[in-house]
Order: sequence, then structure tokens, then C-alpha cells
Amino acid sequence: MLARIPRDSVRPAIIGVSCLAGLYLTYKAMSFIKSFYQKSLVKPLDFIQRYGAKSWVVITEGSTDFGKNWAEKFASAGFNIILIDKSPIPADFKAKIEKNYKVKLVTIDENLADEESVKKVLELFNNQAYDISIVIVNSKEVELGRFKSIKNDEGIIEPGAFKEMESENITNVIQTNLIVPALFIRGLALRLFGRDKRSAVILCTAEFSGKFPYSAAYNAVKGYRSALGLSLQEELKEKIDVLVVNASGYDEVATVNQSYRHLGRRVEPPI
Repeated sequence: MLARIPRDSVRPAIIGVSCLAGLYLTYKAMSFIKSFYQKSLVKPLDFIQRYGAKSWVVITEGSTDFGKNWAEKFASAGFNIILIDKSPIPADFKAKIEKNYKVKLVTIDENLADEESVKKVLELFNNQAYDISIVIVNSKEVELGRFKSIKNDEGIIEPGAFKEMESENITNVIQTNLIVPALFIRGLALRLFGRDKRSAVILCTAEFSGKFPYSAAYNAVKGYRSALGLSLQEELKEKIDVLVVNASGYDEVATVNQSYRHLGRRVEPPI
């Protein structure tokens, strides 16, 4: 038979266990608060001090929602803006940026779609005294082929039909979103390295999904750009911060805000 445990000896044990449980819960709560603060409430870097006052941010695909959100975010921090896009930049947007943030906004009417267009823009930069500090390369939306609809009769998004793509479509995707960004960044790398301050490159693939987010060509682009960005982070780390933005959603403002907080801090934001 088991011996009966005296009541007086049980009470201290219960109190001890309760104290340990309380300490454990307190520890977990403090860990959560610390993690939440680090991930959500941490203040962004002092970008002006890090990248240079009155320097310029270059943004490709500047007329898109992502392009304009990037522009407003960095303009609010005191940077001048250069928007590159063949599509027109609304005059009221330019006026709003310059009035609200007391910065300059320049537009370049060029479609960065091939090596010649890259050379033209780089030559323009060489002839101007822009102190470029940050380069944001947004993906370009490209026609992927003869698709009829993004949804089937049940409303479910169907994968892109790779077999239906024409060779011209595949070539355009590779040229526009793989080769051109690499050439553009390479063309600016020496200029960025020559600055006294640090510089930054942001590769953003959030804009390119278009109508067919499951197409093989789109995923190849996204995978390559991620690999390119992560490799550049290592190769350029001496003077250039590199950030890869692979947003899975379409909330441009949230994507830009979260990425902005992580620039200069880590490889990829958890988007």
C-alpha cells in the first residue's frame, strides 16, 4: 500500500510548481514582447545618414503602383527621385511629391526592355551630376501568351499553359526581367561604389505576376531574380546593401512599408 502523504508537505510543492509555472509564463511573455518589438516596432535606419542627404533614388517601372509607392516612401525621407518608365507619370503625382516633401522628381521616358535602352539611360546618368544612392528595379509586366482567362468556371485560378507560349513570349520574359536588370545594376555598380556613403539596390518581383501567377516563365523570373539579389548581397556588401522583395500579395503599400524597414538590416523581409 502507498503511504498517505501529509497535507502539510503537499502545499509547499504546489506553491513551488506554481512559482515555476509563473516564471516560465513570464519568460515566454517577455520573449514574445521582445520579438514583436524587434519585428514590428523597430525604427528604420537613418537613411539620410547612411546613404547621403539629397541623394537620388532611381526607380524603374515608375508609373506602376509599386513605383509610385517606392517614390513616395523615399521622398518622405528626404530623397530626390528619378522615375524611369515609357508610360507617362501623372503630372499631379509629380507635383504632390515635390510640394509635400520638398524634393525633386525627375522622369525619364524610356522603356528598359533591352540592352540598348539600358545603355541610353546609363549614358544619360553619366552626363548628369546625379548622386545616385539607391536603385530600385521593379519587374516589368510582359505578355506571356494567348491565354483566355485567369479563372475556370469554378472561379479557381488555373496555371499558365507553358506549351501555348510562343518563343517570342519566353524570350521577352527572359530579356526584360532577367538580362536587363542585371545589366542595369552592373552599369551602376561602379558609380555606387565610388560614393563616400553606402548605397543600396532593391530587386522587387512583386509587380510581375500579372494575370498568370502560376506560369513557368513567371516563376523562373522570380527564382532567378531572388538568386541574383542574394548573390549580389554577398558580392557588393563592401559598399552596397541589397534587398530582395518577393511579395506574394498585391498590397503595394504594405509591401513597400515592410521592405523599407528591412533595408540595410537583413537579406529578405518576411513577406
